Formats: sequence, C-alpha cells, structure tokens
Amino acid sequence: MKGVAMQQTNSLNVAAEKVIHDFLKRFTDNKHFATDKEKEEFIEETIKVVNIVVDDTKSSNNIRVNELKQEIVDELRNELATKADMKAEFAKMRQEIAESKTDIIKWLSAFQITVVSVAVAIIKLF
Repeated sequence: MKGVAMQQTNSLNVAAEKVIHDFLKRFTDNKHFATDKEKEEFIEETIKVVNIVVDDTKSSNNIRVNELKQEIVDELRNELATKADMKAEFAKMRQEIAESKTDIIKWLSAFQITVVSVAVAIIKLF
C-alpha cells in the first residue's frame, strides 16, 4: 500500500478506528514485517484506505440523495400550478361565467316575451 496517494479525511469515529487498528494489529502479528515501524505503516495505510472507502460511500449516498431530492422537486413543480397557470384558469372561468350570463339573459328574455304574448292572447280572447 506504500506509494498510493490517498487523502485521509477521518470519516471513521475514534472508536471505529481503534477497533480496526486493534484488529489489524492482531492480524499483522502473524505476518512478517521487517520492523515494527513497517507494521505500523501498514496499519495506518489500511486505516486510510478504510476512511477513503467510507468517504466514497458517503459521497455516493449524498449524490443519490441529492438526485432524489431534485427528482421530487421537479415532480412537484410539474404538479403544482404556478401563478400564471392560476391567472389563466381564472380568466377562462370568468369568460365562461360571462357567456353563461349572456345565455341566461337570452333565455329569460325569450321566456318573458312568451309570457307576455300568452297574457296578451288570453286578454284578447276574453
């Protein structure tokens, strides 16, 4: 693992790092290292790699969460009416109401003319 350029960000908490360190120390007790310093360097490099894996996983999860957030926002924007949409809908409703008023006036006028005509016809008959 020497020579690998890695940036340690210490994503692991102290307890997790100690557990890994102790495990690696027991693991390396059965391996041959020229010096104790070389053994400690191996342990430190391994912990750095674990930190990088944890960071990568966190980063991937954050990216997925951000993508999901964006999808939700986009979906909500598609579903929610904007102010302009509401104004257009209100204008359409006002137009329909105005047309209905005109139709009602026409029908009432025709009905009143019919009623007056019937009344005049009845009066003429008697």
